[in-house]
Amino acid sequence: RLYNPIGLRVSWDYKELYIVDSGNSTIRSMDLNTLKVATLFGEPMQEGSLNDFGRKARFKKPTWITRDDLNWFVSDSGNHIIRRLQKNRNVSTYLGQSGIT
Repeated sequence: RLYNPIGLRVSWDYKELYIVDSGNSTIRSMDLNTLKVATLFGEPMQEGSLNDFGRKARFKKPTWITRDDLNWFVSDSGNHIIRRLQKNRNVSTYLGQSGIT
């Protein structure tokens, strides 16, 4: 279930919709053909600032998503940082330092 979805962006191939599920601290995808929703990054209701792969990564109240030609970028508002999501599903801190306000 989605909880406070706040940011949306269409995938590079226009087949998926990426959803910033802020209340669950996850990044999800929805297949635009089947409407099936899957969790790609983070684990529902498990906040944190862990850089890792896919669902092992942790976010705290992410709010927005954008992309360039190679990466996705998420504003991880609760951690006061910008995260980079790579195509290989690696999550890293791109800008800022978690815990510093």
